[in-house]
Amino acid sequence: MRKIQVKRPDGWKWLFCRKMPEKTVMTCADKHKALPSDAFHAEEDLAWANHTWPDEEFRLAETLEQP
Repeated sequence: MRKIQVKRPDGWKWLFCRKMPEKTVMTCADKHKALPSDAFHAEEDLAWANHTWPDEEFRLAETLEQP
């Protein structure tokens, strides 16, 4: 399964959600909680993240698990 990661100064972190109302990127250490929750939405969620936070760098990373 592929999940979204965001680049931080100390390395790539799993994308969890956006904090409201500031709309800042929230990360998590547990890849199982990272976006997307459904493998079929990985490309769409990556496009959403790139659009929502154009100043951030994102990628899809394998979790080594099957969807």
